[in-house]
Amino acid sequence: MRRWMLGLVLGLPASLAVAADAPAPRGTAVLTLEVLDPSGAPVKDARFYVRGSGAPKLQESFGRPTDAKGHVSWDALVEGREYEFEVQPPMAREDLAPLHGRAAPGSKTIRMPAGFTVRGSVLGADAQPVRATVHYRGKLVGGSLHTEPDGTFIVRHLALAATGFAATPYVESEFPDRSELEGLRWTDVAAGETEVSLTVQELDPAAASKPIAIRVIGPDGRPSAEVTVSVTQATWGTTLTASAGTVTARLRPGPAEIRVFAARDAKGAALPWAFQKIRVEAGEKELAIRMTRASDLRGLVVGANGKPLAGIEVVATEPGAFGPIGADPVARATSAKDGTFRLVGLSDAEWAIATVETTTRPASATVRARPGLGTTRLVVTDAQPTILRVLDPDRRPVVGAKVEVVRWQHEDGRRSRGSGIISTSTDARGTVTIPPQARDADLALEITPPDARKDDLAPYEVDEWKPATADIVLPAGFSATLRVLDSDGRPVAAEVQRLIPAGEALNSFGGWSRTDPPDAAGVVRVSSIPAAGGARFAAIPSVATNVFPGRTAWVHVTPERREVTLQVATRGAPLAITAAGATGATHVAKVYADLGDREFPVVSVALDDEGAGRVPEVAPGRYIVTVMARGGAAESVGRADVEAFDGKPVVVELGPPQAVRVIPKLPEDAEPPQGAVMIGDQTIADLASDGAGGLQATGLPPGRYAVILFSRIADLMLEGSAYADAAGDAVTIELRPQ
Repeated sequence: MRRWMLGLVLGLPASLAVAADAPAPRGTAVLTLEVLDPSGAPVKDARFYVRGSGAPKLQESFGRPTDAKGHVSWDALVEGREYEFEVQPPMAREDLAPLHGRAAPGSKTIRMPAGFTVRGSVLGADAQPVRATVHYRGKLVGGSLHTEPDGTFIVRHLALAATGFAATPYVESEFPDRSELEGLRWTDVAAGETEVSLTVQELDPAAASKPIAIRVIGPDGRPSAEVTVSVTQATWGTTLTASAGTVTARLRPGPAEIRVFAARDAKGAALPWAFQKIRVEAGEKELAIRMTRASDLRGLVVGANGKPLAGIEVVATEPGAFGPIGADPVARATSAKDGTFRLVGLSDAEWAIATVETTTRPASATVRARPGLGTTRLVVTDAQPTILRVLDPDRRPVVGAKVEVVRWQHEDGRRSRGSGIISTSTDARGTVTIPPQARDADLALEITPPDARKDDLAPYEVDEWKPATADIVLPAGFSATLRVLDSDGRPVAAEVQRLIPAGEALNSFGGWSRTDPPDAAGVVRVSSIPAAGGARFAAIPSVATNVFPGRTAWVHVTPERREVTLQVATRGAPLAITAAGATGATHVAKVYADLGDREFPVVSVALDDEGAGRVPEVAPGRYIVTVMARGGAAESVGRADVEAFDGKPVVVELGPPQAVRVIPKLPEDAEPPQGAVMIGDQTIADLASDGAGGLQATGLPPGRYAVILFSRIADLMLEGSAYADAAGDAVTIELRPQ
């Protein structure tokens, strides 16, 4: 789907989810990749992994290598279902970094990102080489490894970005938990640097994780051959398999939650042991769990006509679990000939029950049920596959057009983009087949022209799409040439943006999206512009001075006006700032460019004792100027919104500091949220607890600001953001998985 930009961005590490261990339906679809390096050359012997509900387990631990042309495939997937994939560079290609992504079965060309390798050594307190454990964290990567006995180590395939390194004492076969590393001093290595030297740092004993021996026995006092043990704490979680009823986990200080389920005998048959959730306090070294007999949950799967359906997979999860119903099931069953099913291994608690979507049937609605309370009825709505034929305006088939369908989510009265259903390309007849969907499904459809037709076709997008077999005619399109020049008419490096008005495409909020960057001559070519209506573009040049160049006015491109110049101001006038209302204090003024959809930090200026200062040069445009003044224990602040700056002095009236109060709304068991008040991508104040279940920031100038919160639950990152008025009422922010 089209990506659009909102002014507030927080870069947070991403992790790749691991598929559930329970069996899943197997299909016949194939995901094929052509793996290239940044120069476009094929990458041989890269390792390709696929994970996700329905992905086969065969050879997953080893991946599949790319051939000499960079080609690799993974078969036996479910058509239309989206999978997480990972491509690891070959050991010999130290110039590449791993690539993580998501894709539905089909063909896809990807370029691996550039990477680099760091070689290092570790010294002890006596400045002599010592064996240690090295930890690293950076863009999309992170991990730990033991050094060689002489303290040397190599970390390959790092993403081309700054990476932090730290070293802790060596313990054979053990690595500290992530929470134990928070107090370390990290040595930053810039992208492309090849060497680093570290000194061993002691871990905080109070934060060190300690082993806990967990023994699980059944109602008869005997262990099972295999049972799943899931351990979760505030910032991490892990799932272990207890063999013969015994497993050892590591817990850091603080309470933890242990979930036990999916017990099996030596032949692999499920045992009737009830799911258990146990709270463990800090300091436990051993834990004995005696399981109880399960309460079966019985039900019936029927079609829309009320007739029983056989062979339908049914799963049960905890109602509060994140993700699709089939992502982390506690129990599975398959409906019998008479449509009945029996879920084994559940406690007497309430469970979320649903059927699993397949290539031939949509999933049922999710219902909540308790074991032993009668028959749970799941209704699978009859639906047929949807066949779309994509045509050009002359009614000729369009081959290779990208077709994407996503499901909208509804929660608390709000609508947000949910999971992808299918991402594929039209065949030689211009057709695609979309798996059956429930009749009441809320879907969106987007069709993107193939590269070969980007100069004469435009995308087709439907926000509320109901599956129906039909011919879809792509609108006529055109390409335009944009030239970005500076104040003197010379090419300038810039970010070119395309305006997305509110209500257009699949984004009701509006915003902008980036195009490709201009080349050395300042030229960028933009394709697939709708002939009806055209598009609007603007540019922000990338000049490395404290002169903010501003953004050009939005320029309308039409079929009659395909070549345009975006001339940006790289010269301006001095900006004089005066703080009124306080003297004899230390003043700091910060200047932000107001771009309408975001703010951009420009420069900080130290004002003199009279509250006066000057920025040498800024371009014409809208700005926000904030001033903080402190004299002794007194503090005053101010803000001025500058419209169409024309070189006149800006006066900022100072007054008492303002405050923002934030009420977080987040799932149970999530760790306490953290956050900040921001202008653009710059933090102006951190949020702190207000002692009443909320957060607040003080010392703010009056005005409207962006507020961002983040938290964790297990290994899942939660985020939320909103705009707030420093002098207004409290704002509520809901944190959701990202």
